[in-house]
Order: sequence, then structure tokens, then C-alpha cells
Amino acid sequence: MIYEALLLREATYSHDLHLQVSNQEWLTFAKDCLDNGFYTIASKAFANALVNIDPSHPRYLDSTNSIVNNGKINGISGLQNFTQSLSAPRSVQTQSAEYMKKKASEFNEKSNLQLGKIKVPGSSMFRLGIRTRNIQKLHHSRKRNLEES
Repeated sequence: MIYEALLLREATYSHDLHLQVSNQEWLTFAKDCLDNGFYTIASKAFANALVNIDPSHPRYLDSTNSIVNNGKINGISGLQNFTQSLSAPRSVQTQSAEYMKKKASEFNEKSNLQLGKIKVPGSSMFRLGIRTRNIQKLHHSRKRNLEES
């Protein structure tokens, strides 16, 4: 809810410098989200904090400010990457990818077990069965003829 309010305020008052959402507000909100386990929202808030650091603004023309600014950017980027890594295992895409990998490995295991068995088409199996049955009948009949003679 707070995230939506900050976005609305940013969109509505983009022309008024005093009412715009500051970098510090985005950072505070993102850290609160991170502490409370809302990793996806925290990642988006860190992204908005990065957008609000504007190197073209006159106050960043000083060389010391640019060094501090680069440090802030690196720190925020690191936190954003950290939140993305925390939210990644819980995302639907990650869960579905893990599920598909699991199913693929199960399929490979089943196919490896069936490699020892030769796959024969049904018509060939039918003919092989008839041939085997006829050979058994032939052996049975020869055995019976030998016993009678």
C-alpha cells in the first residue's frame, strides 16, 4: 500500500521538487520492506531509489559528490541484487523451472532404466509371440511323438 502511495505521489508531483519522493524515502521504504520479508517490493523500491539519483543534477557536479554518489549507487545496487536473490527462490518462475527440472530428471531416470529393454513395435511383438507359441507347440508335439514310439 505504501509502495503504491509513493508511486502515485511521484507520478502526481513530478514537477514539484518539494513533494517528489526523495531518494532517502525510497531507501527507507526499501529497507523496511527488506526487514519485513517483502523482497520483491524492496527490489522495486531500490530500483526507484537508483532512478532518483540523477547525476545530471547540478549538486552532483563536484568530484567529491560524484565519488559519494558512486558509492551510494553501488550500495543500492548491491542491496537490490541481494533482495532479488532472496525473492528468486520464492518466485513462480523459479518454482516452475525447478519442477520442470525435477520432472525431466525423473523422465531421464525412467528412460535409463528402460534402455535395457528393446522397444519393439506392437506388430513385431505380436508376430514374435505367435512364432514363440508355434515353436512351443512344435516341441510339445515332437516330445509326445517320441513318447508314443
